[in-house]
Amino acid sequence: DLFGKKGKDHRKSKSGAKVNKKKKKNQEQQAAADKNAKHNPKAFGVAKIGRAKRTIQRNLDKAHQKEYVPNVNRVEDTPPPTCVVVMGPPGSGKSTLIRSLVKRYTRHNIGDIKGPITVIAGKDKRITFFECPNDLNAMVDLAKIADLVLLMVDASFGFEMETFEFLNILQVAGFPKVMGILTNLDKFKNNKSLRTTKKRLKSRFWTEIYQGAKLFYFSGIVSNKYPKGEINNMVLYISRMKYRPLTWRNSHPYLLVDRFEDVTHPDVIQQNAVADRKITLYGYLRGTHLKPGMKIHVAGAGDFFMASVTSLPDPCPLPSKVNEVTKKHLSDKDIMLYAPMSEYVVVLVLIVRVEVPNWRLCSSVGNITFDKDAVYINLGHINHSKRETLDADEDNTDDEKNKNGYTRGKGGEGTDMVQHLQAIESGLGIDERLKGATLSLFKHTAAIRADELDSDDDPDNASDDDDSSDDDDSGDGDDDSDDDEASRGRQGTTKPSEQLERDATGRVRRRAIFNVTDANENEETMETFGDDDDDSNDDDDSNDDESDDEGDAVPAAESSQMRWKDNLVDRAAKNFLEREEQDINLMELVYGNPGKLHVADASKGQRGHDSDDDDDFFTLKSSKKGNANNGLAAQDDENALDCSKFRPARTDMKAWDMPDLLESLRNKFVTGNWEKKREGDEEEDGNDGSDVDGSFEDLETGTVHVGKADEESPEAMRKRLGDEKAKQHATLDDLDDDKNDDDDIDDEMTEIMVEAKRLQETQALRNAEEFGNEGENTRLQLEGFRNGLYVRIELHGVPAEFVTGALPTLPILVGGLLPHEHALGLMRLRIKKHRWHRKILKTNDPLVFSIGWRRFQSLPLFSIEDTNDRHRFLKYTPEHMHCGATIYAPICPPNTGVLAFQNMSNSVDGFRVSATGVVLELDHTFHVMKKLKLIGHPTKIHKNTAFVRGMFNSELEVAKFEGASLRTVSGIRGQVKKAQRGDKGDFRATFEDKILKSDIIFCRTWVPVEPKLLYNPVTSLLQSNWRAMRTMRELRAANKLAIPVNPDSVYKV
Repeated sequence: DLFGKKGKDHRKSKSGAKVNKKKKKNQEQQAAADKNAKHNPKAFGVAKIGRAKRTIQRNLDKAHQKEYVPNVNRVEDTPPPTCVVVMGPPGSGKSTLIRSLVKRYTRHNIGDIKGPITVIAGKDKRITFFECPNDLNAMVDLAKIADLVLLMVDASFGFEMETFEFLNILQVAGFPKVMGILTNLDKFKNNKSLRTTKKRLKSRFWTEIYQGAKLFYFSGIVSNKYPKGEINNMVLYISRMKYRPLTWRNSHPYLLVDRFEDVTHPDVIQQNAVADRKITLYGYLRGTHLKPGMKIHVAGAGDFFMASVTSLPDPCPLPSKVNEVTKKHLSDKDIMLYAPMSEYVVVLVLIVRVEVPNWRLCSSVGNITFDKDAVYINLGHINHSKRETLDADEDNTDDEKNKNGYTRGKGGEGTDMVQHLQAIESGLGIDERLKGATLSLFKHTAAIRADELDSDDDPDNASDDDDSSDDDDSGDGDDDSDDDEASRGRQGTTKPSEQLERDATGRVRRRAIFNVTDANENEETMETFGDDDDDSNDDDDSNDDESDDEGDAVPAAESSQMRWKDNLVDRAAKNFLEREEQDINLMELVYGNPGKLHVADASKGQRGHDSDDDDDFFTLKSSKKGNANNGLAAQDDENALDCSKFRPARTDMKAWDMPDLLESLRNKFVTGNWEKKREGDEEEDGNDGSDVDGSFEDLETGTVHVGKADEESPEAMRKRLGDEKAKQHATLDDLDDDKNDDDDIDDEMTEIMVEAKRLQETQALRNAEEFGNEGENTRLQLEGFRNGLYVRIELHGVPAEFVTGALPTLPILVGGLLPHEHALGLMRLRIKKHRWHRKILKTNDPLVFSIGWRRFQSLPLFSIEDTNDRHRFLKYTPEHMHCGATIYAPICPPNTGVLAFQNMSNSVDGFRVSATGVVLELDHTFHVMKKLKLIGHPTKIHKNTAFVRGMFNSELEVAKFEGASLRTVSGIRGQVKKAQRGDKGDFRATFEDKILKSDIIFCRTWVPVEPKLLYNPVTSLLQSNWRAMRTMRELRAANKLAIPVNPDSVYKV
């Protein structure tokens, strides 16, 4: 400045540690200021407290509704088929629905619906359909195992009593998933009436199930089946259904029997037709593990100990489990059906050391099933016997079309085996048929006949020609015609809450009436929908000619045993040429020399054989301009062959005629010895194989890419790719879980669920690792048979009526019993009379109870609990309230559902469910007290003291009741003091005031009431017309007896 020069201005630093420090300090100050500003209660307060309160309460309610008690999932590897029960009154369309669903899933027309029908519903899902018959015992059993119930309702008639009875049974059993179906809607001619009926039935259905329950509407029937669009809609809902495991099923093993067999020795049955039998039961195991030696209960037959239990191959396996690969879709060959009781087939039982096979008639639809006792082969048609075998004298003129007299089925090799076993000549024994048997000692040589090696002892035995040709013509396919649903005219009388109507077949239908509108509603005249029986038959025609000619007739030489050597070369050449004409090698067609085809074709033309075989489609045709007999003409035309194939010169191929050179190529193929090749590769020096296994180095990045070794087998490659794909799916699932996490979900609960899942997977891996070395059989013996296995259970000592009276339409339920459920004891129930049952229930009147797996009859003792914890005896059940009941029965754990029926007949009127309840407690004894009033009269009165007579009978009784309280009719209280000597039962009593001689003195006491010990199991599978023990009212009505009158119970004036 002194010299007039201005100095440099100061530059403020814009970077560096000091600037960053100041910037950070300013940011902290600004954040603190903003935080204080946001916490201003006036600026950020709740504008509407009521609205905020309702919002918070709503969020809490939604979170509470999502909470549930987690149940253990018993499914380990392969889940068992989902059990779908189709229930409805007769004539509601149950069989038609099952046929339509089976056709939708399997493209198979099934005939009569008998027993369980298992179908493949997806790559990892199976469904078992069962038609519930109109039997109360079957309804109770099926309600205990059903995962999904399809409830059929005849819309033209309305709800029937069977529908509501089954719904109440489902409520006690845990209430599985239920979907309703309205049928016969095509009988309504007026659309307005149709809409009104739909709305009324839907409202009533929602009242019994829940608001919004799914209800389907099936309009009519086309070709004896429901329309495809409606069936597809139902299949879509079934595939999306999720099933929650119920408590009882999740703690007990059980199975629905697919089929059973009587394996009792025939001699035992011949000696005693009613002797106890040995039977085997088959079915998919559900629930918990079934351990060997466990006691089981067969519903309707009784309790049994298992003689043996084994695991069998799955007769209807999942497509994803067949080849152990994950499939994205099903193909036609994966569609399978297993219905062992629906159609009849012939079963061949192979018995060791028995020359003649034992034939039995059994029912089966589905795959070939192998088990311990038999080999089951599904045949396309039941009648495969030759006509001349069945009736040798009958003159058949149609044998030109079918030379063997039977039609060929669709079973392939198994079917042909059974057909050829039946192709026997009538009147011939085993020895005669063995003489015509043949045996080939070497490959491509003529067969030796048994009758050509006759000994010198039988010189007169001459051999005959035994040329047999088994030409199987086309067999008839499945020709299943469904029965048309007949129209029914209804005439009925109205009753309170029930309307009985008799249809054209004579069956009484019980219409459920709930209000006056339903009772007075006039039904319009409706016409039934005419079903056209125009189902197309699936005819599978097969024209495969199977020639089994073994050779020409050999001249008879009685004095020589070496006749089989005559013309050996000629016969061998002839047989070889015949096989060359008939057998076409696909490998030779695809990979072989095309010249051979033309040579063979030319030779076939020279011999003059006319070939109409379907396999000629694969034969190359020669050019029209060339010589047809020249096999090499096609090779000169380059356009006639595939130019991508390498065709070496014929001179170069002569060297490969040497056997040693051909042997050197054996190890190059799959059938060769690869281990020897690997050893040879390891011995080579300086060859790391990088030039042949695909390894290379990227020169730009320097990365070395290692290829896969050639020795990796297809199984190893499949396993490696599967592991990589599983890891990829697991990673994607974790990413999806992370993306779906909401802020409302508790992080702690998420961690708990993840930890539980991890522990479950770890436990599964530990189990597999622990039992891996010991084998599957050892694991089944120790751990038990897992959920989803197809098991075979053998029982001994089963009554003969179980076999002789078995019906395939009735379900056979096998339930496992826990150790504490074997013994009989007393159970206290909380029970309530059903509001639709007509009469109240009386103590000691027999009732049929359904508790757990069992159905039995017992005598209930009703009681009610007082305020002082005393259970007071009740003679009748109260109206519209619960009461206690003590019964003698097999012990079941608490919280088990209880059903009670007074009459289980199908012809009874009214609502058959008498009461419902639950098990409360178990004990060896229960104290039920009954009030008893002892009456006495005063004999002498001295101020507040009186002598009473007539209340007791001895001094001992008086001594027992010393100090007991007394009361007179006028309300004066007193007390028993001491017995009076001389007179029996007289005693001295004191009162709070002087009583009159006309007063009646009461002594209130409580006496115990013991329950009657009766346990009568329901054996509905042993007796088709099983009748329960009748009540006193029914016995008096049957015998026309009056009600007895007790004089002490009559009120006296």
